[in-house]
Amino acid sequence: MANLLLHGEPALDTLAISAAPCGHCRQFYSELACADSVRFLFGSHDGAHQEEYRLRDLLPDRFGPIDLLEPGSAPLLLEPQDNALEWGAAANRRLEERGAGDGVFARAAAAALEAARRSYSPYTRCPSGVALIARGGRVFHGGYTENAAHNPGLAPFQAAVAGAIIGGLGPYDEIEEVVVAELGTGLVQQASLAKVVARAATGNALLPVTVLHTEWASSQ
Repeated sequence: MANLLLHGEPALDTLAISAAPCGHCRQFYSELACADSVRFLFGSHDGAHQEEYRLRDLLPDRFGPIDLLEPGSAPLLLEPQDNALEWGAAANRRLEERGAGDGVFARAAAAALEAARRSYSPYTRCPSGVALIARGGRVFHGGYTENAAHNPGLAPFQAAVAGAIIGGLGPYDEIEEVVVAELGTGLVQQASLAKVVARAATGNALLPVTVLHTEWASSQ
């Protein structure tokens, strides 16, 4: 799912996997506008042949967007998201102080903000994004994705790591800095989790994790 989001895919048609998706994954598939039409292909229990399933087979009587959202009130997963976020005053000052002379950091900040704008959070309204600065000035990003059951959401750091692996990241210690873009007033915060996981994954207890707070644009 993170790969689909990263590349802006509008829908999922067929997923062929080695075994049945876990319960958490099934809950994310239920967030898709195309949820009822997705084909899931995986082997039978004896491994003799491949079987085709629909989400109704894997998650009957599912709890999903229809239970919490008014029809048409918000775009569903993989549909275009447009969270009208902008940098808060403190973030703008930080960018002016550092971004002018650090092009890589400026790119990472812009990527984190764009990931937050495209993130999927219709239930908590706490969009967020993360950008990873890797060795050689490479920048990878990912956004937050939640589901109606909240069990659990896909953290933006996880999404960014998935994008980084797809983009050719080697060992995790190639990550040199993490940039988090999130609402300073949001009920769901990602910075603390990103810091703990990033430092554990890289083995660098001093890995810089820069938090830049966003706010809703005035039109919101």
